Amino acid sequence: MDNFDKFYKALQKHRSRLITFPNVCGLGIGLKHRNMQRTDSPALIVFVEKKEKKENLSRTEIVPKKVSGFETDVIEIGKVRLLGTRQERHRPAHPGVSIGHYKISAGTFGAVVKDIETGNSLILSNNHILANGSNGQDGRAKIGDPILQPGPCDSMQKKTKKRLWTIYDSVPTGIYYDGGVLGASYSKGWACNNFSRR
Repeated sequence: MDNFDKFYKALQKHRSRLITFPNVCGLGIGLKHRNMQRTDSPALIVFVEKKEKKENLSRTEIVPKKVSGFETDVIEIGKVRLLGTRQERHRPAHPGVSIGHYKISAGTFGAVVKDIETGNSLILSNNHILANGSNGQDGRAKIGDPILQPGPCDSMQKKTKKRLWTIYDSVPTGIYYDGGVLGASYSKGWACNNFSRR
């Protein structure tokens, strides 16, 4: 997925229009499905509560097959519900609560993992949550940057009082795929999961 930046720019450019289509409840970038099988072709993913037959939609309500030259894929996911808020301060913090790099709004603590070499407990989440969507070379984040809990937009506390972790490492792991969407941001064509000290 060397052209991830191009997909991301296309999504940014068209998201305000796509999100208004009937039943659309989310947008993303992932791998296209054909005949219920995942392909290796990247696509702009349009999540809908329920797929409608084309004859039930007007021409202007049908998600185009391509957007800015990139294929789209409409995926039915059912009703999206907020199951609870995790915006409070949690000590100890645990997966599912609000966290975020100090320059972003907020995201979700994904999982606790262990460094094979050191045995240290680390947290795992997406690149855009722990590293501000950085590729490691662009200055958007660096090792040692603070990770806050709750994430910056979820609390009015001073950032220095919420700092819980710092960025420890960034590891290219290949494309992480889960349920039709790519589970992490990309760096040089690879999914980049960023770790932070607990």
